[in-house]
Amino acid sequence: MPPLDPQRRPRRRAFVRVVVALALAIHAPFALAAAAPFAWAGLRWPLAWGTGVAVCLAALIRARLRPLMWDRPRGAWEALWERPYLAHLAACLGAAPVTLLAAPVARIVAPAHVLDVAFAVYAAFSLLTAYGTYVLPGWVRVRRLEVSLPGLSPEFDGLRIAHLSDLHVGGLLGARAVARWVELVRREDVDLVAVTGDLVTSGTAFHEEAARVVASFPARLGVFLSFGNHDYFDNDDLAARLRARGVCALKNARHLVSRGAAVLCVAGVDDTWTGRADLDATLEGTRDVPTVLLAHDPDLFDDAAALGAGLVLSGHTHAGQIAVPFFARELSLANLAHAYRWGRYSRGPSTLVVSAGLGTTGLPLRVGAAPELAIITLRAPRS
Repeated sequence: MPPLDPQRRPRRRAFVRVVVALALAIHAPFALAAAAPFAWAGLRWPLAWGTGVAVCLAALIRARLRPLMWDRPRGAWEALWERPYLAHLAACLGAAPVTLLAAPVARIVAPAHVLDVAFAVYAAFSLLTAYGTYVLPGWVRVRRLEVSLPGLSPEFDGLRIAHLSDLHVGGLLGARAVARWVELVRREDVDLVAVTGDLVTSGTAFHEEAARVVASFPARLGVFLSFGNHDYFDNDDLAARLRARGVCALKNARHLVSRGAAVLCVAGVDDTWTGRADLDATLEGTRDVPTVLLAHDPDLFDDAAALGAGLVLSGHTHAGQIAVPFFARELSLANLAHAYRWGRYSRGPSTLVVSAGLGTTGLPLRVGAAPELAIITLRAPRS
């Protein structure tokens, strides 16, 4: 990891303290679950043994923080334990509040089975997080939509866009997943690929791989891209690598696509979290031109619609990554932070499509919020 800006060191130390404290907190109820096998084996002081296991596992969080803050390739040993450990953390996070509620009840109703109850709760959440870590992230849903774009010429009627977002190329993403994404786009035979940011998770070690992945998506009119908040560890380097491979990387800029005398504007607004977004500059002069805006942050939709963007493609929310199955739009972690969480929204003649994304950040799991590729067919308004 490169030297840290002195002004950011206090924030980094505070972040580390909070994460370590959280890890210790969620492992306290896990100590009860860990004690159960020792009790079954007939060992003395099973709770002491369980507490020891819990403390050791909680302490491993520090080894995970470094790649979390600055992603890098993993060694063979690290790659072997990291994903199971993160699945364990997710299970502890879910099981902790349930255990804290169930254990006192078990102590009253069946005092001899408190450890068994804690173990059952942890085991149930372990099965759920194993599914969310190893199964659902590989099931990419292809979602198909038709969007009537104001002002679109009949020459562009039927134009097909593959919308991808939040790839998070990095140490936790396998080559097979990336190859699957490319193959899915190839099968769709699209005219244009739109990528709405967060190509990497953190750091710069995966810039070249991310650029290679994005450039490999096949489309007749090319690949267009806007950047997200995770792309700003050294954005100039990432942008240069993308453009060298022929990707149209847009920072508060626009590009005109022509078919005969007809024109379609593809615009890309920069990142909001780092204060680089400038919608006015991005959409300047596009009022009379049918416009597709790539905006990583969907919270820009209201302003973009007011400025005349007919279709806004966004990501950023991951549909919460953890959501109630079949109700990802209504009940997910994204509800805590975003008005536009996942799916299709309208404001007047303007349409917003928020992608659930392809990759993950933080804990590498998805529950109830599958990764997705959106295939959007543009339609000229009917007279």
